[in-house]
Amino acid sequence: LEKTLLLEAELTEQDLQLETFMALEACGPFGVGNPKPRFEISDFTVKAIRLVGATQNHLQLTLGINGRDIKAIGFNLGYFAKSLQVGNTIDVAAELLADSWNGTRELKLRIVDIHTGSKNHES
Repeated sequence: LEKTLLLEAELTEQDLQLETFMALEACGPFGVGNPKPRFEISDFTVKAIRLVGATQNHLQLTLGINGRDIKAIGFNLGYFAKSLQVGNTIDVAAELLADSWNGTRELKLRIVDIHTGSKNHES
C-alpha cells in the first residue's frame, strides 16, 4: 500500500494571512468526521533550520516567500533536517496555525510533509 496525503488546495503567499486562518477555523470544530484542512504551499526558501523537543525530533523552520518570513513546525519531522540547507527551495504540505505571544498574533504553519525536489507539473 502507498501512503496518500490529501490536500484541500494550493495556497499562494497572498493566502497566508490570519484572515485565511480565521475563515478556516469557522468551518470547525475539526476532528474525525471533519479533518483540519491541509494545503500545498510552494517555493519557500529555507531561512533557518532548528531541531527542537526533548529528543530533537521536531523540525522548526523559518521559511521565506516573496520577502516575508513565516515560522513553521513539523512534529516528528526532524529527519528532514539532514536533507535541508539554508537557501534550499521547498514545497510543503501544511496546516495553518495562529500563535499568540506577547500580545501579538501571527500566522504559522504546521508542516505535515516536505518536498525538496523540483516539481514536475503535467497539463
